Amino acid sequence: MNNIKNQISKIKMTKKSSKLVILIMLFISSVCFATLPISRDSLDIGLKVLAYQTNRLPLIEMRWVAYAGSIYDPVGKEGLANVTNKLLTHGTKVRSAVKISSDIEFVGGALSVGTSYDYATLHIRVLSKNTDLAFDMLSDVLLNSIFSDSEIAKVKNEIIGNIKQGCDYPYDVGWDKLNQLLYKNHPYGHTIDGDTISVTKITRKDIIDFYNKYYTVDNGFLVVAGDFDKTDLLKKITNKFATMRKGKPDTPIASFESGPFAPKSQGYYIYQPELTQSYVFIGVPGIAETSPDYFPARVMNFVLGGSPLTSHLGNAVRETQGLAYDVRSFFDRRLYGGAFVATTQTVNPKKAIGIMLDEITKMNQIGATQDELNRAKTFYIGNFPFNYDATRDKVDLLQNMEIYHKGMDYPEKFTGYIEKVTLNDINQAAKKYLYPNNYLLVIVTNVAKDSLQVQGIEWLN
Repeated sequence: MNNIKNQISKIKMTKKSSKLVILIMLFISSVCFATLPISRDSLDIGLKVLAYQTNRLPLIEMRWVAYAGSIYDPVGKEGLANVTNKLLTHGTKVRSAVKISSDIEFVGGALSVGTSYDYATLHIRVLSKNTDLAFDMLSDVLLNSIFSDSEIAKVKNEIIGNIKQGCDYPYDVGWDKLNQLLYKNHPYGHTIDGDTISVTKITRKDIIDFYNKYYTVDNGFLVVAGDFDKTDLLKKITNKFATMRKGKPDTPIASFESGPFAPKSQGYYIYQPELTQSYVFIGVPGIAETSPDYFPARVMNFVLGGSPLTSHLGNAVRETQGLAYDVRSFFDRRLYGGAFVATTQTVNPKKAIGIMLDEITKMNQIGATQDELNRAKTFYIGNFPFNYDATRDKVDLLQNMEIYHKGMDYPEKFTGYIEKVTLNDINQAAKKYLYPNNYLLVIVTNVAKDSLQVQGIEWLN
């Protein structure tokens, strides 16, 4: 009887401790984000500017973000958004590609580009004493790129080489195939790089037309974080970007809805006999970043597979069975849709797949516990401030707040959003977004297909 009383006492203490930790994390987060020096301005020239002012370090980072991601690639010219974005730093009317590189390196700065599915970016980082140079370079490459034939050839050859090299990486092969099959005919279904055939077909006219259509003042925004004077900053931005083209392209993108992948689970088998382990991907259509179920689904996934060690998947596949070093699940959330994916690398795919599907089924049918919910809340509330510690992280924060319409009060409200999530919320999210009998399985493996013995699946190849 005493042992039982002791166990009950421990359980009560654990619950009290969890609540206390959450309250402490709430207090810390409220202090961290109560008075963030962030702002959003719409300038007379039509440009939106999001700024995060901090003088902790004498540096400044700026990023132009355009709604010019790979989802806007024309059919047959997949990879055009990526080619166009990369070429921005390959020569302007006044600077050659070498000059651009040498000018930024001379002051110890960095200039980079990036293309995602939803958007493309141009990012510069310098010491704050070199702010004028940063504005000059950023506006120059954004407004005056010339897209010379010689640089186009270089960039296309580089991308084609990367595409071919990607075929040597089984994770990339599996991930790309999962996206292709899961998103079907939606623009999310092709890779950001495109393929060797589509990239080869891209012409200089294609690039210039894409640039003129999507790189306009009305189709993007500027994010600035670091050490600066706000008034002076906005004056410089107005001066440097006053001549930027106006206009917003009319290119609507259809939403990709969540739900079961197919009436019956389907699989795609990729045999690579030289492998020493198998790469497993289990996916279903998921939620967009703007989904009202964003927080319940995110917290639910943390319990299921957000941590490779303590989650249901991590404990069952790695800790208990020792089948993999890394196993996890996540919602790949994009602007117009997304996917739920569970993945692992293992030498025993048959057993690992079975256990992963069992854990997904349990979460779907039984759900999580209150203690698991409390631990997930504690993690997210405590971890959030550390995600936006560096200056570049602050740029990422403001960028995501704007793209995904989170609102300028998102940092202050984040802990409240997490705290409001209930056990019923996450268990309903599991029922709504996990489909243990209607999933897509992609496997890159050295194991014969018949040896996998996946129950209830229809193989597509």
